[in-house]
Amino acid sequence: MLARKGQYRGPKHIEKTSHLGLQAASVTLVERLVPDELWELFQLVAPAAPTRPQGGGRRRYGDREVLVAIVFVATSGCTWAQLPPCFGPSGPTAHRRFTEWSRARVWAKLHRVVLDELGALFRITPGARRRSTHLAALSSVADTPHGL
Repeated sequence: MLARKGQYRGPKHIEKTSHLGLQAASVTLVERLVPDELWELFQLVAPAAPTRPQGGGRRRYGDREVLVAIVFVATSGCTWAQLPPCFGPSGPTAHRRFTEWSRARVWAKLHRVVLDELGALFRITPGARRRSTHLAALSSVADTPHGL
């Protein structure tokens, strides 16, 4: 990938070591933060990339690269401005795509798809899912003083 001088763009490798200090396996940061299974589900709900009628300009970062950066910011507690350059897209680029996807309700759609996959995996019916959510809400209200 093209990069500015001294800047690496692309997935970084994280070395996993056993308790003996031996290298057990090499897993990319991309695969750790956004596993292939999650990526497949994300592709079902992600909007198509807009086309640039004028052509030219910088290439658009891939959705997976940006998703990894967004997941890192969400899970690490760093700000968009603190996003390390090893992720490829800059903080403002990742934030812009996060906003785009939020407006397109990608996160709600992804949540629903993940729940559906889990439901199919564990054979949970939609009615059971609703009942368990309703019961959880009732029990949390019952646990509060005076039902407040």
